[in-house]
Amino acid sequence: MKKGMKSAFFIALAVLPALVFGQPKHAGLLPTNPFYFAKEGVRNLRRALTFNALSKVDLELRIAEERLAEIEKLVDLKIADEEAINEAVSAYLSSLEFLGQYLRGVDRIPDKLMSWALRHAQFFDELGGDEALLIKKEVLSLLVNSFDRIDKFSS
Repeated sequence: MKKGMKSAFFIALAVLPALVFGQPKHAGLLPTNPFYFAKEGVRNLRRALTFNALSKVDLELRIAEERLAEIEKLVDLKIADEEAINEAVSAYLSSLEFLGQYLRGVDRIPDKLMSWALRHAQFFDELGGDEALLIKKEVLSLLVNSFDRIDKFSS
């Protein structure tokens, strides 16, 4: 019995910080990995099994954060071809579309949306280039539209 309790204690000790402090910004599998389809499958399964509108927004914020980390890693590695980066950006934009749809279904804006949008806009601003500027505008317009819709809803 003591062995089981020790094991449970060490497992809890390893898992508890992740639960309390959240997941670190980690790209995991990149779009260039042949097993990336499994990661996408898990994301789609999570979307399908999430029913609450606010939970869907939270999930999509996390997915977009993961996709931004993937883009950042691909850019940092400098070994990925332009096509892989374009696919990652396309997937990121798809996450923004899902997020926009989910935000239409909530009656309040999640607290972390503002800091999330500003952090993402700053990343694309630092990345530079015309396409990065367009993505930055997309992120910021998503934020502004969400606040406008909530203001109209609450008036």
